[in-house]
Amino acid sequence: MSTWNEGYTTDVQYTSFFHAELAPSHLEFASLANGFHAPNLQGKFAYCELGCGQGVTLNALAAVHPQANFWGLDFNPSQIVNAQRMADAAGLENVQLRDWSFAQALEHADELPRFDVIVLHGILSWVSDTNRQELVSFIDRTLKPGGLVYASYNALPGWAVMAPLRHLARQHYLRNPKRSDLHVPDFVKFADVMNEVSALYFKSNPSVMGRFETMRKQPPAYLAHEFLNANWRGFYVNEIAEQFGEARLDYLASATLIENIPAASLPPGVAGLLQQHMPEDRIWQELAKDYANNKMFRRDLYCRGLNHLNAADQGRALAKTLFALTAPRSAVKIAFQGPVGEAGGAPDVYNPILDLLEKGAATFAQIVATVPGRDHAKALQAVILLVHSRQVLPITNSVPESAGALNRFLVDAYFEGSSYHIIVAPRARTALNAAGNDLILLGALLAGKKTPKEIASYGVERLASNGRALRHGDKALQGTAAVEHLVSQLGPELESRTAVWRDLGII
Repeated sequence: MSTWNEGYTTDVQYTSFFHAELAPSHLEFASLANGFHAPNLQGKFAYCELGCGQGVTLNALAAVHPQANFWGLDFNPSQIVNAQRMADAAGLENVQLRDWSFAQALEHADELPRFDVIVLHGILSWVSDTNRQELVSFIDRTLKPGGLVYASYNALPGWAVMAPLRHLARQHYLRNPKRSDLHVPDFVKFADVMNEVSALYFKSNPSVMGRFETMRKQPPAYLAHEFLNANWRGFYVNEIAEQFGEARLDYLASATLIENIPAASLPPGVAGLLQQHMPEDRIWQELAKDYANNKMFRRDLYCRGLNHLNAADQGRALAKTLFALTAPRSAVKIAFQGPVGEAGGAPDVYNPILDLLEKGAATFAQIVATVPGRDHAKALQAVILLVHSRQVLPITNSVPESAGALNRFLVDAYFEGSSYHIIVAPRARTALNAAGNDLILLGALLAGKKTPKEIASYGVERLASNGRALRHGDKALQGTAAVEHLVSQLGPELESRTAVWRDLGII
């Protein structure tokens, strides 16, 4: 029996999501918005993703940064094959992929570039203590001074009540072995029965099944990787800070932007309380905030060589930063989901900003001018929350050809039945979540179609040529009915959506 996977789930591949927080543009903005220096991530730089999975995030980011060098490492060769296939199909020449374990990556560290950014999403909680030490050593060997590290992990105290359920799932799996994703429904049924017979663990922790209900809506492969690995551990933020300190890293901010705004992310009264207790100890503050929010998952941003921006330098850098809408103005909501629920925005602040951006991209200086009293702090908080919700993004004027090539690949993949659920936004240097209708629209626009009927006919015909059909609920639509339905879906906001996509360099 092979033991190369060291207890990590490899009999099914990890899901192919795009993780927006890993984008250099997001990390750069998070640093700037929180008043810290960051490396220049708009031209030539070196980027490494540890545990890159299917390579969707890595390839999308490489497509919008053609001058940068992207390295993706993942010890599962099947996933690296898929990542390489995507890179080859889009003609991405700035992507290097290796099927290395963390130990092998450390062995090859001196052969690699010095990285400006190293990211690891969903790794720390699911690997052994030895693997984590290898990761830290790799970062220590390969990260540049001033470089950024993004790391996400399951957090305590939020996971404290869920950890026993994960342990139960793992033990159930060991006693009923089958392919891990096929095992997931069996354990779900078992947990439901345990709850129905009033097992005291479930009765004493009523939040468990509520959280489990949310998790079970994810693909079985996701739950297999979340629950069935041999190694799993939740961490307090101070534990990760101590381990990363071995690589001379300092905590910079949360990559979940709303979490850096106390008024929008903490229960009433908590921010004031924290200011009375060691306000200069940032890790203590983060730990206390995690207790206030019962935090389950953290997305941390660290820096090797942390330096504050003075107010004047931060102001100058922000003033010239361009921002653009990612959705039609009518679809934008000024309510933002955070750790303690929904935080609402003041209409007198947000509406003038959104009205300005509806006309096209605008600088932060122009945005400030729309806010009552030209209040810089209110303008910055509004922009941070709009970026957090991905309804607005910072942009540049560059539209690399490689991004268009990847978008054509993504469109073709959708029509052939293998959707990646994203569209690359070149000027925003990231990707946007995309439903099927978005990919149909993009394909039609790239093919020169203009009117709603031309666009709908194009989509229906391309689906039919691949043996597929448009669906409405459980019903497959064909011919005229399909075209009419698609026109009703795409027509009302066609002009405003295409205007947004032009601002983002998508079309």
